[in-house]
Amino acid sequence: MRVAVTGGSGHVGQVVVHRLKDAGCEVVVIDRKRPEKGRWIFEADAANAGEMYEVLASIRPEAVIHMAAYPNPYGIPHHRLLLNNVGATDAVIRACSDLGIHRVVNISSEQANGWSSNHKCPPTLPFNEDALITPANAYAMSKWMGEEVAAMHCQANDRLRVASLRINYVLMPEAPRFFLDHTQARPGMKSNLWGYVHAFDVADACIAAIRAEIRGHRAYLINARDSSNVTPTRELVSDTFGDEIEVAEWLDSHGACVDIRRARAELAWSPAISWRDSA
Repeated sequence: MRVAVTGGSGHVGQVVVHRLKDAGCEVVVIDRKRPEKGRWIFEADAANAGEMYEVLASIRPEAVIHMAAYPNPYGIPHHRLLLNNVGATDAVIRACSDLGIHRVVNISSEQANGWSSNHKCPPTLPFNEDALITPANAYAMSKWMGEEVAAMHCQANDRLRVASLRINYVLMPEAPRFFLDHTQARPGMKSNLWGYVHAFDVADACIAAIRAEIRGHRAYLINARDSSNVTPTRELVSDTFGDEIEVAEWLDSHGACVDIRRARAELAWSPAISWRDSA
């Protein structure tokens, strides 16, 4: 399968590209920067609709993984971030729809659920894709709006399939020490409810999503099976948010606050890596 990856020169993008190649895919990177020489790297701006049409029309991939975006709300005017991220998602998916490329993976974020940017906890844990509140910063809003754009295009084209992967904090293969130093102290990463996912598992989720037979647009939370903290999850939740938060009885002692059962059921994907494996 030929797969185009926008933003494939980024840190996580490069991991996705290498995993795709290992899985036997022919990969074409589309990015504004060129980290290496090669025939299958196109220098183009995902937010430029004309460039996306031209590049995708010349590549003719069977699937597109759209990763190109400003990755967080820091160090950039929020108006520019919002226009870029939402505009790029529209440009890429619109070109795919018009060109007959019907398998698209849209890299979203758990911030699309809105809780992280509001620094709030859902009333029930683990929370799923339907537990939503209005995002409170431009990055989170750009990811939620990107999913709505994807749903719009699927509504207009019933052959189009878009899986929006709501990725949590990504643990890179080369950075376990940094991760441990910044997550273990209490309360740790409370803003995203101690969520994380290894880059290899992100890549495998992308591969599962382009192969899955979904209908229209579907959002999937992508997270590790456990939390990023050494403290038991119920204790973390109670100490940080109080006893009014309902935690499911089936949750393991260090289980994640993010419910990934939809991705398991519909994409046949499960996370394979925990930070505890190498701690």
